Amino acid sequence: MTQLLLCDTLPFMDKLSCRCATFITNVLHSDNDAVSYVTRHGVYFSRMLSPIGRNALFCCLRYGVQLQNIASIKKLVVRGYVRYAQSPGVIHTARCLLELLYVKHGYSSLSLFSRDELVYSISVSVPSGLFSRGNTTHTSLEN
Repeated sequence: MTQLLLCDTLPFMDKLSCRCATFITNVLHSDNDAVSYVTRHGVYFSRMLSPIGRNALFCCLRYGVQLQNIASIKKLVVRGYVRYAQSPGVIHTARCLLELLYVKHGYSSLSLFSRDELVYSISVSVPSGLFSRGNTTHTSLEN
């Protein structure tokens, strides 16, 4: 969930859900009567027996939207959902990490602290295992 705060991109599952909702909306409003009919039947009547119906239900339940309003699931709505679902602690941690990344790459400076003090503050403030890969924990400020 911190992906939106750090990289300004949606998490993969939310991006996939948004694309799925857009696809379902497009085929529901298709000019081809057969495509539109089969999609409508899958989404509204045989929902759990149809892959497109299950996907529509998943998207609507995830973002709190009724099936009739699946067209309202757009990136802006999904971004709002992701931001609303984040706890204040996650937001605080992400902002601290973003500030440290700015310092690391030279976009900002913390002249009050030495490099060793920064490394220590990162190791103390970041929950253990957040940057772990296997058994190694990465808290280095090196490139």
